[in-house]
Amino acid sequence: MLFWKRIIRDLAVIAVIIIVAVSAFYVYDLYRKHGCGKTYVCGNVIVLFRDNISKSQIVDFLRRNNLEIKPETSGVLLEINSVVVLVPVGQEKKWVERLKQYPEIENTGLNGIGHIF
Repeated sequence: MLFWKRIIRDLAVIAVIIIVAVSAFYVYDLYRKHGCGKTYVCGNVIVLFRDNISKSQIVDFLRRNNLEIKPETSGVLLEINSVVVLVPVGQEKKWVERLKQYPEIENTGLNGIGHIF
């Protein structure tokens, strides 16, 4: 019985190592191909709407322009008139400039990655 527990534990450890290695390779590949992943999140643009724009107007704006938002952050960010918009990987900077043109939007930017060290 103990033998099988060790085998299962060892297989789980190996699976975790493989998942981490594949994830690291994926992030490195995105950085190498598109320049993202090291200083900003690939496929994300932060959008700050003007103060006079309501939550329902933000939702309408997103719907009209066929924009998809990052669902796990939408509730918190909507409280401060912001959303994280999902864009094609490698086109983040183009979308930042494109979205700045709308009168409803106060500012846009890349979803930066902070580094402690």
